Amino acid sequence: MPPENPFLSPNGLDLEENGIGNGDEIEENAQIIDVSNFFNYQKAINSLMDYLNMAIDETISGFTRSDQLLFSHANKKLILNAILESGFYDFCKYRLAEVAQSKAVEDQSQFMTMMSQVQGEIDLLAYLLVNTRLAHRSLNFDLFLSLLKGGLFVDILETHERIVKDMRQREQTLNSQNIRENVKVNDNSFYI
Repeated sequence: MPPENPFLSPNGLDLEENGIGNGDEIEENAQIIDVSNFFNYQKAINSLMDYLNMAIDETISGFTRSDQLLFSHANKKLILNAILESGFYDFCKYRLAEVAQSKAVEDQSQFMTMMSQVQGEIDLLAYLLVNTRLAHRSLNFDLFLSLLKGGLFVDILETHERIVKDMRQREQTLNSQNIRENVKVNDNSFYI
């Protein structure tokens, strides 16, 4: 345990800086605002973004080297920025709110089940993003980014929602293996 700072009161206020002497009392109604939930929430969103990054890497690893170059480090970073601007942050907020409202936080096994579902949805999102870029490989990169920001990512999310509903109706779990088996891309048209 670190040594106590003699200049800080038990509630963390600097008594000397605020002009409060040792003999003065601090207002009884003073309250400390707890923002730890906000920062835990931000850590969870960052974790989901990191997971999306890893899922994209895993998805593109099965493609040819020339296709992998469509996701070179700088390009992948710009794609991630574009999807953050287009709604991925809101997607994460929505899914985390669903987990919180389900009271899964109180039961560890239920929480782990729900978070594995969220991970499966992000695996699907990565799969759709990678295949969408491959479908638009003839477009230069800047135009592809413009498409993402201009509504393509919203279309991807709508397709994502349909696939998630369909797989839940068939009582199939979402994970990278099930996605590859159940979500097919027609090579002739590149429509998903």
